[in-house]
Amino acid sequence: MTGIIILFLICVGGFAFCIIIGKMIGGNDPIDDKGEPTDIEKLRSFLSGHLGNKQEIIVGVLGKYNVLNDETIRKNGLCFVTDVAYYFIGSIWQKKFIFNWKSNVQHRIVATQINGVKLKNLFPWYALVYLVFLVFAGYKYIDIFKHLPQDAEYSFGVFVFFCLILISTLFFIIYSILVMIFRRNTTIDIEFGSQTFCFLINRLGRQEIKDFYSAVSSIQENVESRLTEQKRETSNFNTKTNRSVSAGERNFEMRIDNKITALQDLTKLYEQNSITEDEFKKLKKELLGNEE
Repeated sequence: MTGIIILFLICVGGFAFCIIIGKMIGGNDPIDDKGEPTDIEKLRSFLSGHLGNKQEIIVGVLGKYNVLNDETIRKNGLCFVTDVAYYFIGSIWQKKFIFNWKSNVQHRIVATQINGVKLKNLFPWYALVYLVFLVFAGYKYIDIFKHLPQDAEYSFGVFVFFCLILISTLFFIIYSILVMIFRRNTTIDIEFGSQTFCFLINRLGRQEIKDFYSAVSSIQENVESRLTEQKRETSNFNTKTNRSVSAGERNFEMRIDNKITALQDLTKLYEQNSITEDEFKKLKKELLGNEE
């Protein structure tokens, strides 16, 4: 009986934990920040202090209200984008497959490495862990009940208690499944190769999200334009180099052909006794450029 009670108390604790986590993460509605005042000087001062290059121009911020509030400046992270790179500072959600976790970061990633900015969901992995534990607990309930002493006076009360526990466990299982299906918080995912940084939209302002998307679009257009120009310059350089090489090869081949023809003519003159052996050797040496 003690084992059943301990397992049941753990199940109740897990149920309470899931509810608390769900409330902490919140819903899927962004903050209405229309007309919300912004301390521009404080924001600019904070962001400028994290620039890798002072020549970079800041064009967008995601999570700017975390900067303006001293209490959440590290608790909730932010991302700001310049004309050449993305910066991630503070406690930020990261994602790998269905797993997600929060960690303190301070990253600078070049804009050319971005894969995209997308709206996705944060999978409630805690509900999956809770579900696995509930299945294990249900199995243990049945196993423990089978090994209870078969006492007629004792069995009815135990049976009622056991049924209540099973019904509660079934309710917890249904709850955890519903959480996994419906409790998926919408996030803005910024993807770089194997790294994905997530921001819950319920912690961001509507206008803030629009401005950030606009900034990302303009930066990506500039990056793509620069890459296209670099490719064009590289292609032109390779074409000019190939032309120069081809011209040099043709000149070299012409010089070789001329030497061969001259050497053949010189040999004919010597064979016809038109020139002496000494003259032949002298002229041949001059023709080959002292290579003998």
